[in-house]
Amino acid sequence: AGSGDDYSLVVTVGSAGSSTEGAAFSRSISVTDRAATSWAGSTVNYGDGSGNQSLTVAAAGTATLSHTWTDNGTYTVTVTIVDDIGQSKTETFNVTVSNVNPVLLTLTGESNPIEGTTHTYSFTASDIGADTFSLFSVSGGSFGTISNFTVNSNTGAGSFKVTFGTGASTVISLKLQDDDGGVSNQLTLTATIQLLNNAPTNISLSPASVSENVASGTVVGTLSSTDPDGDAVFTYSLVAGAGSADNALFSISGGQLRTAAVFDYEQSATRSVRIRTTDAGGLSFDKAFTVTITDVLDETAPVSTLASLAVNATTVNLTISASGSDPGANASGVKEFELYYSTGSGYSLFATVPAASPSTAFTALPNKTYWFYSRAVDNAGNREAKSTSDTYTTVGDLLPPTSEVSSLSWNSSGQFEMQIIGAKPSGRVLQYFDVYMTIDGGAATKVDSVTALQTTPGQFSAVSRVIGLLDGQQHTYGFYTRAVDGTGNVEAAPSLPDKTATATFAAPGLTPLGIRVQDGMSQRSWIRVLDIRFASDPSSVSASRLKVERLPINAASINAVAWQSVTGYSVTASAADKSLRLDFGATGLGGLREAGDGFYRVSMDVNGNSSFADTQDASFEFFRLFGDASGNGIVNADDAALVLREVGKTGPGWNGDVDGSGRVDSVDRSHVNRLLGRKIMDWMFSWLDA
Repeated sequence: AGSGDDYSLVVTVGSAGSSTEGAAFSRSISVTDRAATSWAGSTVNYGDGSGNQSLTVAAAGTATLSHTWTDNGTYTVTVTIVDDIGQSKTETFNVTVSNVNPVLLTLTGESNPIEGTTHTYSFTASDIGADTFSLFSVSGGSFGTISNFTVNSNTGAGSFKVTFGTGASTVISLKLQDDDGGVSNQLTLTATIQLLNNAPTNISLSPASVSENVASGTVVGTLSSTDPDGDAVFTYSLVAGAGSADNALFSISGGQLRTAAVFDYEQSATRSVRIRTTDAGGLSFDKAFTVTITDVLDETAPVSTLASLAVNATTVNLTISASGSDPGANASGVKEFELYYSTGSGYSLFATVPAASPSTAFTALPNKTYWFYSRAVDNAGNREAKSTSDTYTTVGDLLPPTSEVSSLSWNSSGQFEMQIIGAKPSGRVLQYFDVYMTIDGGAATKVDSVTALQTTPGQFSAVSRVIGLLDGQQHTYGFYTRAVDGTGNVEAAPSLPDKTATATFAAPGLTPLGIRVQDGMSQRSWIRVLDIRFASDPSSVSASRLKVERLPINAASINAVAWQSVTGYSVTASAADKSLRLDFGATGLGGLREAGDGFYRVSMDVNGNSSFADTQDASFEFFRLFGDASGNGIVNADDAALVLREVGKTGPGWNGDVDGSGRVDSVDRSHVNRLLGRKIMDWMFSWLDA
């Protein structure tokens, strides 16, 4: 080396440096040392406790520093260079290491939790530095509650629990921090909450009132429900239970409570219903409501009328039926009907019937005309003003007559004779008696029909003769009658016979028992046929053994004038009926109209000796009086009424056909009205056999 050479050791390390924890730090340094050729034994210390580390210096005098710090801080790097000529040199510089935030790696757990359940969520994290972990923040969103948070401070792994409330979904968020205050990234997990269905908790009805008298189907109020799930769709129904007394008076439609009846405030100011709301999941809630009925002032009187009655009643038991309405906007409705009647001398109240059942029975008296009217009364107390009749009816002679067999006798020839008495309560005419017979308890058979003769006003009598069984056997006979009046009222059959008899009859000889005029009809106005009844078959009897005679209708007594012979009839025998029928032809007995009137006798020569005066011979008396439809021996108002009832009838058997034309018509009415008052003589009644 020459004089003035510099052999000093120079180490250049540079100024202060920087790095981040966990990142590799590298720097080149230089060594100037002219005399040396080796720097073995050089070292570097990074200041983090890792100690002196061997440093290799290249021949060119360069070396590279390389280190990774695991934690943040300021570290002094010390470089010591030792050369082979005995020199050493130490240089230092500072390196500032910055902190690196931790990293959340995973967040896992249930993504579809059920409402009200608790689930555990796990996470993992890392930190490049040598830091420890702790919680920075965790959240369960609006519908979750966090609990039981744990974290491994060294590994960054941990867990926490979330309890889920109600809601559509919630976002779970998590951040960690290290011990240097570094905050991690945020991880989130969306949990869609599976809601449980909860029952509704309340029902509301608004409004809860309705006016009286409004039509059925009127809206009372709208229904709404409270539900913790926030449901919007509910089904409403009326159900039984406390408060359901008036459910039947309401209905529910479209979420509205409606009336199913017309309400009356005066009857009840409130009504009670029980309503159920059911959510879409089928859970329900019941509640009772009181519906207020609002009073509406009604100042208009109701109106009414009665159902029309037949002009001529067919029974004394009438049904009076009212109907009506209550007009006006505030009508309270008809409450009841007051029913009045009159027979010509002022009206009387006889019944008050409710509007819900506006009919009642009325028992009339016969032979009167009745007028009726109604007055409606509404629920507000308004009464209809009316005093004229709504309907009327005439009640004729509708009470049936009564009769009985008052005495019974019989002879050895097998003929029973009955004394019959009867009554007509109204005092009108009793027309005839039908006679019924039973044999040995068998069915009753009509065996005779005899004209009723008035004995005193309202009282009548007759005699009937019938034949029993002529078979030599003992039989028990029962007899009863059914009276028929001039109006056509027929007495009901009794439950037991009026009289009974037990007798034995042998077959007798030819014995006339009585007569039957015009097939048993009551009228005596027109007579074509006359039957003579026998105890046995009269087929052997010739017409020459019969005689018909007549006295004028005005004969003073039975022997006052000579009897007139009647001819021009035919005779037919009936073995089955045990009778001889005399037929007087199309013009009838005695001729047309009143020319044939008279008191008649038919006689029979029983023993066939051409004499009609022997004790065993028989004769029977009857009369004919043109216009006498009832057969009571006088043409009067009863006959006119009978003809009027039968006008329009055709064919045989009608008592009103007084002229025998086969039709009851205005001609018959004219005949009766023309002959009113015409009658047979009083003495004749006691002689009559039919």
